[in-house]
Amino acid sequence: MALNATSAVFYAGALLAAYKRRFWPMMFFGGTSYLLKLWFLDRMTFYYEEHREREEPAKEEAEVSTGPGLLGTPALSSTPRTLSSTTSPCMRQPHLL
Repeated sequence: MALNATSAVFYAGALLAAYKRRFWPMMFFGGTSYLLKLWFLDRMTFYYEEHREREEPAKEEAEVSTGPGLLGTPALSSTPRTLSSTTSPCMRQPHLL
């Protein structure tokens, strides 16, 4: 939360510097804002990876994904689709410019 708030403050500084047409202050505030946002994304990715193992799919979700399809039809995973069956004839062959 603090990283996001700090990034927003530096972003506002970059906008103000851009409005006043001050190049180096804009680069400082904009770059700092960008680095803080990347740091925030790094922390969120680390948090996700740390807590991902704890999650277990619900029993109902596991049965739905492996069970038969709607009204006795086969599940979608048992009927593979190829590229040629899903695209138009003009999309099957690549053309060079």
